[in-house]
Amino acid sequence: MFVKMTELRPKTVLNEDLFPIMGWPGPCEALIKDDVMRDMAEAGFTLSYSSPSLGKRLEALDTAYRNGVRLVLQDPAYHVTDDYRLTDERRRQVEEVVDEVKGHPGLYGYYLRDEPWAPLFPVLAEVKELIDSLDPYHLKYINHFPPRQTGWNAGSMELFWLNYVETVKPAFLSYDHYIITIVTRRELDSRDPADPTYLPRYKIRIKPDYFDALDITRSFSQRFGLPFWAFTMSVRHGWYPTPTEGHTRYQLMHDLAYGALGLQYFTYSNGGLIDHKGERTEMWYIARKVNREVHTWAPTLRKLRSIAVYHTGPFWSGTRALKPDVSQNLGIDCEGDPVTIGFFHDPEKTLHLLIVNKNPCDWARIALKVKLEEKEDILEISPITGSVDTPWPYSRERLELVLAPGEGRLFRIGGKG
Repeated sequence: MFVKMTELRPKTVLNEDLFPIMGWPGPCEALIKDDVMRDMAEAGFTLSYSSPSLGKRLEALDTAYRNGVRLVLQDPAYHVTDDYRLTDERRRQVEEVVDEVKGHPGLYGYYLRDEPWAPLFPVLAEVKELIDSLDPYHLKYINHFPPRQTGWNAGSMELFWLNYVETVKPAFLSYDHYIITIVTRRELDSRDPADPTYLPRYKIRIKPDYFDALDITRSFSQRFGLPFWAFTMSVRHGWYPTPTEGHTRYQLMHDLAYGALGLQYFTYSNGGLIDHKGERTEMWYIARKVNREVHTWAPTLRKLRSIAVYHTGPFWSGTRALKPDVSQNLGIDCEGDPVTIGFFHDPEKTLHLLIVNKNPCDWARIALKVKLEEKEDILEISPITGSVDTPWPYSRERLELVLAPGEGRLFRIGGKG
C-alpha cells in the first residue's frame, strides 16, 4: 500500500515536471497488466485513461504506477452522463471514490466527461467543485469537440469556450480533432485546384478548420492562463487512414507549434498502438520514436511561452502569413516549401522557433533568414540528445534546412553553441 502524499505536493499536478503524453482510451481493464503498462511507458506515455471496475481501482493504480504510468480514472460516481444529477447519494459515492484514490501516486486525475454539450456545463462545474474540495491537487479531466464556427449551438466557438471557462473554471483546456482523411475521386475531381487542404497525389485532405481550431484554443489558453492539450489520430477507422509517421508528426508538431503543453493519442488500445491481445502495432513504434523526441525537448518546451504563429506557402482559414512587413519586425524570413513557425520566448525572452513541415507526406526544403546581433548564432535543440548546437551546414545569413514529412525542428535564436 502506498503512503498518502497529497499534503506534501505542490498546488496542482500541472505544476509537475512530467510532460503529459496520454493514451486515450488507454488499456481496458483486461489489459491493465504489467507487460502492457510497461510497454506503454516504453513508448513514452506518461498517462493513460482507465475505467477499472468496482474493487479494481487501487489494483489498476498499483499496476500502472510500478511500471511508470499514471492514470486518469473514470468512475460512474463522477462520470457526467447526459442525465447525470449530483444527488446526495452521488455525493456520497464521489467522496468514497476520491478518498480511496487521492493519495495514490499512480493517480493523475479524474475523468469527468468527453465532448460535453454546453447545457452540461453547470453540472460539470458542480462535480468539479465537489472533487476540488476533496482533492484540489489532481486534474479534473474534461475533453471537448474541436472548436467549430457554430460553437456547437452556443452561438460561436468563442462563446462556447468562454461559457465553459467561466462556468466550469477548468485548470486546462483539451479538445480532439482528427484531421487527415481519405477523399473520394469525385471530391478530388470537383475540388478547387487552388485549395491547399488537398494532397491529390496521396488522395487525402487536411480538414480546412484545423488551424482555426488550434488558433482559437491557443487564444483562450493565453487569455485565461490555461495550458492546453491536443490530439493526434493513431487508429484507422471510418474515413481516417492508418497513420504514417509523417501524419503523426504533422499533427503533434503543429500542436506544439501552437503552444500545446500536453499531447494525446486516440487510441492507444483497440487497434491503435496495441491490438485486442495487447500486442504492439506498427503505430506503437512510430509513437515511441516521436514521444522520445518530445520528452527530450520537454525541459525546454515547458519553459517557453507562445508569442506568435505564422505560416508560409498557400494559406487557409486560421493561418497568418509570414509577410515581409511582419518578418522585418520579427527579424525572421523564410523561403521554400510551406512551413508553420511557432514563435516562443523563454523566461529571459530569448526567441525560440519551432518550424514544422506543412506537408505530412513529402519532404520540405527551406531557407531561414534571421537578423542576428554580432555575437549571436542560430542554435538547434536536438530532439535526440537535447544538446544545443549550430545546425549543419551552417550559415548566419541563409540557413538551408530540410524537414521530413510533418517534422518539427526547434531552434534558439541568440547565444553561442
